[in-house]
Amino acid sequence: MLKIETVFARRREIAKTRLDICKECDRYDETTTQCNECGCFMKAKTLWPYADCPLGKWDSYKEEKHG
Repeated sequence: MLKIETVFARRREIAKTRLDICKECDRYDETTTQCNECGCFMKAKTLWPYADCPLGKWDSYKEEKHG
């Protein structure tokens, strides 16, 4: 069985990768950490598996279900 710590560690790793992509985008507002395309606060949005970038720079993903 996959431990919850492993799920969240993977989620944080993916969120960091996503946020790094956002920070390179000209639609990212570093002051507010918002995307000027969708209006989302990216530090939160990048944590959610079902979220995706409206510009297609990163996609949603499914978390593996165990148990």
